[in-house]
Amino acid sequence: MMIRFILILLYIFNIVNSEELLCQFVQHRDGYNCEIKSSFNDKITSITGHHLNNKTNYDVEVFFSPIRNNISEFPANACMHFLNLIKFDIYGRMISSLSRSIFEGCKNVTQLVIMYTNVAELNEDLFFDLPVLEKITVNENALKVLPKKLFKNNMQLKTVDFSYNRLVEINSEFPPSVTYIKLFNNPCVDKSFNGSENFKEIYEKCPNENMVLSKNLTDTMNKFQELHLNIIRISSKIDDLETVVEEALNEVDGKVRNFTTQFVTFYEKSGILEKESKNNSDAIQALDEKLKNIVKNFEKHVDTIKTIKVQYEELNTNNLALYEQVKSMSNFVTDNSKYERYAETINEIESNTYSNRSFIYVNFVILLMLISFMIAIIIYNKYRGRDKREALLLNDIDN
Repeated sequence: MMIRFILILLYIFNIVNSEELLCQFVQHRDGYNCEIKSSFNDKITSITGHHLNNKTNYDVEVFFSPIRNNISEFPANACMHFLNLIKFDIYGRMISSLSRSIFEGCKNVTQLVIMYTNVAELNEDLFFDLPVLEKITVNENALKVLPKKLFKNNMQLKTVDFSYNRLVEINSEFPPSVTYIKLFNNPCVDKSFNGSENFKEIYEKCPNENMVLSKNLTDTMNKFQELHLNIIRISSKIDDLETVVEEALNEVDGKVRNFTTQFVTFYEKSGILEKESKNNSDAIQALDEKLKNIVKNFEKHVDTIKTIKVQYEELNTNNLALYEQVKSMSNFVTDNSKYERYAETINEIESNTYSNRSFIYVNFVILLMLISFMIAIIIYNKYRGRDKREALLLNDIDN
């Protein structure tokens, strides 16, 4: 029962010390940034904010807290949410301490900037989870001491800048990969330190000569001896570079001379071309005369063309008159064809009339014949009846 109660308390504590992180996502020259907008306690549980151009948390490269923010504790576990993070920009006057959990899981971070904070002390294990860190800039803070094993796991570190702090003691063992250290405006180093000459040169810009550098720097001296050798090697490479530059200059000088020779040759050829151009100018004048003659002939041809044009216009007028005549004749022919159709119709009517006349005539003759026949019959019957009556009368008389 007690264990269960403890687990509940731990869960509640975790919730209290966890919070959702609000980001403003912006695109800067150094990459795609998450600019912290929300205040929180310790651990990040989730990320909110509007990404740009269909980007996601996988595209975030820089985790940035602006100096105007009121953050008092920098959030932890950022690399658990931004898997491709390569840079931290930590600003904020209210930040007074930094913990190792901030950089937990940050296997890709190469740059770290801590500026304008009130951090006075760095834990010795602060940078242990940054194995590929190459550049660290810690400026305008309140640092007084650099712990001995601060850079123990940063074997790829090249540039270290702790300028504008309050360093009075440097115990750190710098890895051999470091090639540049900047410690401007720190009251940290006594120039009378009996160590490597190049080590003193590194710190010679610290203004306060009364501060004593820690004597536990034997290993660091050896590392800087190696650095000195590297500098010598770099110097030899610079000499080689000077040789290369000199050879390049000689090559350029040879090319310039070659160009000069070519220019002289070109100048000589230009004189020949000038003579040829004079000959060409004479030829051009002759061509110009020919062109003038051609223009004159062309003007004559233009007059001829004008005359032909007038004749053509007259012919065109005549053609129009002929066209009207042909058109009228066509209309006349068309009218004649109509008249022919009318004549054919009249002939048909006349033939039909003639046929009708013949038919009437025949019928009339037949009718006359019938009438004559009937008249003959009537006359016959009339005379026959009269004969009968006379015969009857004669019979009556005889009786």
